[in-house]
Amino acid sequence: MSKSIETMLLSKFAQQFIIIHETKSMRKAAETLAISQPALSINLRKTEERLGYPLFTRQANGMASTPLGDLLYSHSKSILNASRLLEDEIDFITKRSQKRLRVGLGVVWTTTLLPKVLKRLRREFPDYNFDFITGVAEEIGEKLKLGEIDIMIAAETPKLSGDNTIVRVFLNDINYVAICNERSNLAKFEVTSLEDLSRSEIAAFENDSFAAKYLTEHFGRFGLKPPKIVTTTNSAAALISILQNTEHVSFVLDPLAKRASQMGLKILKTEHPFSDLAIYIYYQSSISSLTVTKQFTKFVKNIFSHEL
Repeated sequence: MSKSIETMLLSKFAQQFIIIHETKSMRKAAETLAISQPALSINLRKTEERLGYPLFTRQANGMASTPLGDLLYSHSKSILNASRLLEDEIDFITKRSQKRLRVGLGVVWTTTLLPKVLKRLRREFPDYNFDFITGVAEEIGEKLKLGEIDIMIAAETPKLSGDNTIVRVFLNDINYVAICNERSNLAKFEVTSLEDLSRSEIAAFENDSFAAKYLTEHFGRFGLKPPKIVTTTNSAAALISILQNTEHVSFVLDPLAKRASQMGLKILKTEHPFSDLAIYIYYQSSISSLTVTKQFTKFVKNIFSHEL
């Protein structure tokens, strides 16, 4: 990022404050900023005195942000992200270089949604580069908060709830279903019991703590332990391949399940259906006015309404 643009939009202390908030350590922040720790401490103290309220509380294991500190961080981070976008716009106007949109996708959407969206984006915005970053909702949600991506599509994630710098656009409620190999013993039943599912072994997406918590709660309602996760991957294609060659079960969103059913896997009908998951587009409020943001949202909403 161009430091001149960053300096134009953010005060020196705001830049320092962001680093303190993210490192939760004056020592680490000072090292990152290449200034002395006493100088950084003085700047923080002067700002807190001016505000009349602390931004952090000092604890044995580091620094904890106060409510005012969290509010200041959200707005400062939003301005920081806006400065990056402004730099891209200035660079495009002055140097005719390509613009860039960084898109985060839940793993399930890489094989079901990405090809459709990318085709339309390239046709509509030939002057843009599009970077796609995949992961589970918690991972890409963190990247969005840190300004490492601009926009994302994923199931509802608590990580982004209540963040006033993030815009959330509802897409649809999507079924959560179980799938397995057609030759699996579970596939022989017309209706699969939760008790049988609870004894199965799962192939899941890597680091998907939301899915693990969801399954624990769902099976727990019926006095059952959730199935054991024995294999993980960060690829939808790899997940399908694993299921094709094992007796494992996976719990996935319906669009991926439908794709998997065309490749020799079976969608299991369960005695107690799983709850739907709300899917959203999330993006930084600082890019709300960009044409590419509006069109991306329009494309995705149309695909969810008519093609998935």
